[in-house]
Amino acid sequence: ILDSKRGDIARSSLNYAKEAFDAWGADAVTVAPYMGSDSLKPFLDFEDKGVYILNRTSNPGGKDLQNLLLADQRPLYLEVAAQIAAYNEKRGCTGAVVGATNLEELADIAVFYQAERVPLLIPGVGSQGGSAVQVMHVLRSTGYPLVLARINSSSALTHPWKNNPVPDDWLEICEANLRQLVRETAL
Repeated sequence: ILDSKRGDIARSSLNYAKEAFDAWGADAVTVAPYMGSDSLKPFLDFEDKGVYILNRTSNPGGKDLQNLLLADQRPLYLEVAAQIAAYNEKRGCTGAVVGATNLEELADIAVFYQAERVPLLIPGVGSQGGSAVQVMHVLRSTGYPLVLARINSSSALTHPWKNNPVPDDWLEICEANLRQLVRETAL
């Protein structure tokens, strides 16, 4: 999964899609939906490739737009979820990016998606403050099909020492963090 979060005018999106799938050989890509369907279409047109659409992100500022209430008092992220579900129903291979740091929103979205069978990519575990144990609890308690969840903890796995000098036992630290993530997300 190429985490590029692309989303631009149609012509630029087509170039980004070709870059992701042809040049980089990605099996799937993350994209931003806020420029509309014409910015997503070039990615979705690659029928044999996965597309994960940003739904409710883990960054603190995500709430600024994604939690805005619509006229019917639903948060914007639930309308985005409905559109993602429609794309998935039409073409398959379409999932949602939902951060691990906002468990209430994750629960709302997981409940919505459980019947739709929309795959979830869940970043934000580890360095960003999300907990794999809490994410698994939310997914289990909502009845979301766990086989469709992809929990990501890239920073905690690739450079857990953050801004400190790289320790001599860096590989052992990375392996230990990976083992812990596997234990915490066991089905």
